[in-house]
Amino acid sequence: MNKLQSLKNFQPTNILCIQLRKIGDVLMTTPAVRALKVRFPDAKVSFLTEAPSDEIFRNNSFVDEILCYNRRYKLYEHIKFIQELRKKRFDIVIDFFCNPRSAQIAFLSGAKYRIGFNFRGRSVFYTHKISLSDVRETYSPFHKLALLAPLGIETKDCKLEFPCSAQDYQYAEQLIDKWKIAKNDFIIALCPASKHKEHVWPAENLAWVADNLIETYSAKILFICGPGEEEFINDVKHSMQRVDMTIMDDKIPTLSLAKLRALFEKINLYIGNDSGLAHIAISAGTPTVIVFGQSDPSNWMPPESMLHKFVEYDPGCKKNCNIKKCRQYRCVTDVDKKIYLCKIMELIEKLGLNRRDR
Repeated sequence: MNKLQSLKNFQPTNILCIQLRKIGDVLMTTPAVRALKVRFPDAKVSFLTEAPSDEIFRNNSFVDEILCYNRRYKLYEHIKFIQELRKKRFDIVIDFFCNPRSAQIAFLSGAKYRIGFNFRGRSVFYTHKISLSDVRETYSPFHKLALLAPLGIETKDCKLEFPCSAQDYQYAEQLIDKWKIAKNDFIIALCPASKHKEHVWPAENLAWVADNLIETYSAKILFICGPGEEEFINDVKHSMQRVDMTIMDDKIPTLSLAKLRALFEKINLYIGNDSGLAHIAISAGTPTVIVFGQSDPSNWMPPESMLHKFVEYDPGCKKNCNIKKCRQYRCVTDVDKKIYLCKIMELIEKLGLNRRDR
């Protein structure tokens, strides 16, 4: 019997899902975790990730247990972690990350069945392997969902999910009151930061776009960033003419992901660089217009979405990009600011985001 068919009658009772590292990557797994729990409602679903991405599942009813791994574990700490993992006696592991570390963890977990992608050097750790080239859709959640095929699970529901607590929403309301934001104010969240240079659009371009949105729509610009990224915001502000219409709070970089997610529901529009915060905004249903650099937007943006748009530029090298050797990052620096502004204004007008009676 083909191994892809051999698990279709399998009824797991103790499932481990693995997705380490970044916020965006973890958010992309939420549709698959939802589909998994819907298919096996009586099974215990544990999710292994890293901080701060664990917050994404803190209020998610489809996950019964959250496990946190630290990539800085020393050897003895890693061994102890594996020992504790084996005690949980998982009967199946689904490795959504499929890097060498996660593949090793899946293998050492002791689970009888292990599903992952057929990547070179890692597939030996899995009992059931999926070829990524067989997945027609390019949007990342569909890649994650493809790993459920051996279990007979098929769905096209790729909506990202990041539930928040009542306390998170209450805190967001307190911030809105603190900033004296009125009900009919047009609030645009702007994130100029990224840990990757190939994702950072020039600050002067973002400043020009922000000034134009303020002049055209009387918008208020709320600056968003993560811990230690305040300098990105300062660079934009120094290039702006209408700093008087901006909001920057020292609390923003220290907010938990869940509080940011709750805050995004209060925002009319999100603009800025491709980052984990952009994906959180998408999960909140906040309209977004993102500047992409080296990354392929089709992997990260919901397909054919009315709410989420992007701009990109290919200087001719994106297909064969060697980002480690690149020093110019033209794929992001050369994105036309006028094209980006037009894309934003087009979405604003189409959705009526600036209407005072919205």
